[in-house]
Amino acid sequence: MTDKVEHIDAVVAAVERQAPGWAVHNHASFDEPVYELTIQDQPLNIVMESLLWQESLKEPPALLGVQQGFATNRVEVAA
Repeated sequence: MTDKVEHIDAVVAAVERQAPGWAVHNHASFDEPVYELTIQDQPLNIVMESLLWQESLKEPPALLGVQQGFATNRVEVAA
């Protein structure tokens, strides 16, 4: 498995995968399956407006916590 942190390649075992949130980073698993666990202080990140998510480099990043979330019909279905 390879990781790229601050544009530097790093080959690491799956259990060692980590990168600081402020560093540009990405991961490649090649043909291996990926199981990911992310632990973050979300309320703190939202208040600091530091929770940036970008699924694709071709799309603009989203600042999580400042945009309206998804609307559901849960209330109508439960009634």
